[in-house]
Amino acid sequence: PLGGRIASRRDLWDLIRSIAYDYCFLLWCIFCDFNDLLSQENKIGINDHPSWLITDFREVVFDTNLHNLPMEGYQYT
Repeated sequence: PLGGRIASRRDLWDLIRSIAYDYCFLLWCIFCDFNDLLSQENKIGINDHPSWLITDFREVVFDTNLHNLPMEGYQYT
């Protein structure tokens, strides 16, 4: 169900924030395709991605000082 996926996603965002805050004195990185968007401009297709999902993801990226690395090669994962 959608509700379970949303809770899991928010749990992941909280975990990433916790790691970032608890280990802020260390250098660390995450290599992952979160399967989420930072803006509607990244969306290909007819239907918009829900804006609250974009906002939640953008906030965790900002809060934890993560950086989006450019992707090379095949653009779809």
